[in-house]
Amino acid sequence: MILAILLAVRALALPVVVDDALAYAATDRARAISVLENALTSGVDAADLDTVLLYAGEQRRLSGDAAAARRWFEQVAAGSAASAGARLGKVLLDAGGPLDEAARRALASAPAKSIPATQDADRHLLLALDAAHRNDATEAADHSRAALAAASADPAVQERVAAALADVAKGRKATHDPLARAEQALAEGRKEDARKAAQSALSSAPAGSPTAVAAASLLRRIDAPPADANRIAVLLPLSGKYEGVGRQILEALREGYEASGGNRTLLEIDTGGSPQGAVAGLERAALTERAIAVVGPLLSDETGPVLTAADALHIPLVSLSQSVDDPTGHPWLLQGVPTRSDQTDFLLASLTRDYGYRRFAVFAPDNAYGKSASEAFAGSAGRSGASVAATVLFPSDAKDLVPHGAKLRKAVKDADYDALFLPQNARDLPFACAALAFNEFPMGEFRPYKDKSPYRPVVGLSSWNSREVVTNGGQYLRTGLFVDVFSPGIGTSQAIEWGQAFKAEYGRTPSALEASAYDVGRLLGTAARGPAADRAAFLQALLDAEVADPITGAGDFDATTRRATSDLVLYTVGRDAIRVAIPGPPPTP
Repeated sequence: MILAILLAVRALALPVVVDDALAYAATDRARAISVLENALTSGVDAADLDTVLLYAGEQRRLSGDAAAARRWFEQVAAGSAASAGARLGKVLLDAGGPLDEAARRALASAPAKSIPATQDADRHLLLALDAAHRNDATEAADHSRAALAAASADPAVQERVAAALADVAKGRKATHDPLARAEQALAEGRKEDARKAAQSALSSAPAGSPTAVAAASLLRRIDAPPADANRIAVLLPLSGKYEGVGRQILEALREGYEASGGNRTLLEIDTGGSPQGAVAGLERAALTERAIAVVGPLLSDETGPVLTAADALHIPLVSLSQSVDDPTGHPWLLQGVPTRSDQTDFLLASLTRDYGYRRFAVFAPDNAYGKSASEAFAGSAGRSGASVAATVLFPSDAKDLVPHGAKLRKAVKDADYDALFLPQNARDLPFACAALAFNEFPMGEFRPYKDKSPYRPVVGLSSWNSREVVTNGGQYLRTGLFVDVFSPGIGTSQAIEWGQAFKAEYGRTPSALEASAYDVGRLLGTAARGPAADRAAFLQALLDAEVADPITGAGDFDATTRRATSDLVLYTVGRDAIRVAIPGPPPTP
């Protein structure tokens, strides 16, 4: 009994270093953390160690540094007076959504006298929000009062708890997530409440974290003027290395937009071909130009940062990049062109179903495109019941690929694979094929041993789609197979006629990407003809848009996958032209 009393007294008496840190925490949490962690580094009395560990973890939790907080909590000795606080601290770190029964019990049973006051405030806050979700007004009120009383020990926590409980008091749907509270307040027109909640989220999140980025973007949205319904931004590389292709895509997009009667202004924004330029362009479109929607970006390394920015700024984005893994994870994104995974899924399904090819060797450049295409191919192989026998990545700037071809030769034998997957552009393909031929790989019509070598086709993606595979590919690429949505002079009468008219207008044969951009422009123009006056309404207008006789099959956006419903085609390389592939027996030597 005497021991229990002594332990209780110790639980209430804080070490001097903790008292000092809590005094600093009222105005300078970083200094509080420094005081506690310096003490742990220099050494504290054994009797005080667990308490200092607990409060170091708690101050880290309040600063938003969950990983460091957890490390300190986990060093608290089991059974010590501070262990209840350490256990509760880990529960609070893990309580990122609606409470399950185990978390509810852990929060409710924590002894108030053995835990930091800020933990007591947050556990009662979570229990109040949970009760509000369950429509238990009495319990919500009791926990709200307890949370506010405990929070008075720390001004920042007090402000955060008070803001969170304001919605409970007004009968609104409760949430302990300050970002969600901010979004809710902004949607209801309560800008100052939204600002406070967003600032709370920003101050408690680690710098550069997704939460910090989203909170900063939300604060910018709170202060931004409303969207201008007459402006649609087009985000493309219009200077630098990729200026040529960017301007070609812009011409095709604009032609499709005008063909569908688009009656809003297309605003051109240059990314400069860099991720930084693309994000700056997206922010300019959303916040300065007040565009109602954005089309772009085009380049792979621009894609991820722009998707994140578009989600944070709540602006519809129609992507022209092939690098989007899953559009469904981005609520403001629509995917306008087939992704690499779309292409590899279609390619593997066609090769396994129509040709019986099930084992593949991969020879790819060790760059962003080669690696992502190889990874997509491996994933598609697994989904189609095929397999990758071996993969060799070679330096994209290598002057001699023969040694790398030798590595692939060692990894496979003729009987071990059915086809070679080469994800490269048409210009570089012959160089890779020559290295493989030197290592006695049969490819297309090439046989290193005329009567003994089996037939092995080379297969690829849309990067092959150029006249160069015919003129420069020779016997290596002949009978090769690749996928795309358009090839000039092939397909429906609408596609053929459009290609001819495009060449007459612009003096060049259109690429598949230009054909896709034209169809995206038509969908965009169709949405623009409607009455949508804000970004959410325009996003829905895009999902509702339909066009007849699309060039690439992109007549609408699938509401579930959020992709334009493009029609991929399997093409083959002939002696004098690219043709639609027709399943059949392999060519004889």
